[in-house]
Amino acid sequence: MVRAFIAIKLSESIQASIRQFQKQLQSALYEAPIRWVPVENIHLTLKFLGDIRIEQVKPLLRSMEEVTLAYPFFDFDIVGLGCFPSCKRPRVIWLGVEQTEDRLVKLVQSIDETLLRMDFEPERKRFHPHLTLGRIKKSTRPDQLKSLARQLDEVEPFAGQVGCVESVHLIQSKLSRSGAEYASLGSAPLGSKS
Repeated sequence: MVRAFIAIKLSESIQASIRQFQKQLQSALYEAPIRWVPVENIHLTLKFLGDIRIEQVKPLLRSMEEVTLAYPFFDFDIVGLGCFPSCKRPRVIWLGVEQTEDRLVKLVQSIDETLLRMDFEPERKRFHPHLTLGRIKKSTRPDQLKSLARQLDEVEPFAGQVGCVESVHLIQSKLSRSGAEYASLGSAPLGSKS
């Protein structure tokens, strides 16, 4: 069994911009109890699959390709800075992902519908595209959270960058003491340039 999810990888130029922004955040929030995500691990998750059998990998990739080939390449904007569940009670710090024609949402819905045939449950939560920058440690005290919320309010948001979706990846996640390690199990290309 392997733990897997479907995601969009970020280009090296976007990773470089996020790395610079993340360093600024780390500097501004240096006392905050945050576990920062290594930039090379930051991705746009489309669907978490959980544990899958190795023999499911090829059929999954074929199903993904059925969906992706129907979509032309498209762009998305990386903007702002936000938190889950809110910036007053931060637990996850993220960059926002926006897309004018809802192609991301439609792509996720199509993947969900196609994977139903393989008995993968559809997502119950509304898709909220984002890039996770860091997670606040569970041991954080309420006063630390309040202080972090104030500091986050003073941070300049990410200036913004455009990403392009040309393929969707099936990624294996291995959990270790040092954090998650990711390995690509394959990808499904989008149809063409629009």
